[in-house]
This record gives sequence, structure tokens and C-alpha cells, in this order.
Amino acid sequence: MLSPRLLPAMLVMLAVDLCFVLLLLERGSDAFYQENSLLENAQLTALAACVAAHAWRQRRTVSVFEHRLFVALGLLAFAIFYRESDLQSLLAPDSALRNALFIARRILGSLLWLAAAIALWRCLAHDRLRTRRFLLSDVALLMAGCVAMMVLAALLDKSVIHLPGPNRFYEELLEFSAYLSLLFAAFALRTEFHGSALPGWALERNQSRS
Repeated sequence: MLSPRLLPAMLVMLAVDLCFVLLLLERGSDAFYQENSLLENAQLTALAACVAAHAWRQRRTVSVFEHRLFVALGLLAFAIFYRESDLQSLLAPDSALRNALFIARRILGSLLWLAAAIALWRCLAHDRLRTRRFLLSDVALLMAGCVAMMVLAALLDKSVIHLPGPNRFYEELLEFSAYLSLLFAAFALRTEFHGSALPGWALERNQSRS
């Protein structure tokens, strides 16, 4: 269960999503959720805030585990930001820089995803006990929600599943909500689960101290 501090943030996310739904119903137009429009710009804003928030959080951590965790999440947010952005479209069609950016996009994008994966692996493989406790923490729950919404968005994009109404709208809204979850993870108080209902974990901790 998420800590009480995060509940208002989740309510804000639901309220913003509802505003986009009402905008769709009121205007009956697809302009605001098409390429480079309002909803996509909101996604980029949320991702830019993610990068800044995770960079801020990793500078305030005291443990190696948390430092590596927020570095990994920051790299993940930057990789997604790079994927969602379309920098070359701002340049002239015959620009040499535009062509270079188009060629380098896949290579640089893959390197960013690889860097995020390596950073996350280094974090989770460094301390098995902390990792097991992390899996039920606020940050892990938010990340699970982020991944679930991105998977659903991909399924909508590939027309594997269908919902009543425009699939593209739901796809973009799910992605926006996923990026907000990633942003809220930077402000989660707990990066580990603390409770007495896991005797196996407590036993492992006692063994490690002996």
C-alpha cells in the first residue's frame, strides 16, 4: 500500500486524466492527442520533470542502493524522453543535421536504454536483501504501475486490444499516466518495505548480522 504522502499525488494524476477525458468528450476532436500536440507535450514535460527529480533525489541519498536506484530511474526517464521527443522535426527537411540525428537516433536511443538497464541491474544485484525488501516499497509499486500502463499503451498501439473510443487517445493517456508514476517515484519516502509480516526476510537479516 502506498504511503499517505503519495495518495494526494495519485489523486492529482486521476484528476488530470479526467480533465483529458472531459476535453475529448467536450470538443469531440482528436487534435489535442495527435502527434506533437497538447497530450504529447504534457508527456515530454512530465519526463523532463522526471529527469530533474531523480537527479535531485540521487544527490540527497545516503545509501549506495538508493543512489544507484535513482540514477537508474533518471536514465530510464531520459531514455523515454529521447524516444518520445522528435528533435529532428524542428530542423529543415534538407538539413544535414536533421539527417544525422535521424541516423543516430536508433543508436543513441539503444545506448540510453542499455545504460538504464545496466544501472538498474547494478542496483538490484548489489544487495540481495535490500532488493527483496525494495520489491514491496512505494517506489517499486509506482514502477510496477508505470510498466503496466506502458505495456497496455503498447498493446493499444499495436491494436492487440481495443477500447470503446479512439485507441490513440487511450494510448497517449496511459503513457502520460505512466510518466507521472515515474515522476512520483522520485518523491516516495520509502525505497524499502518495512513490516513484521515477512519472517523469512527477518531471518535472513539476522543471519547476515551473525
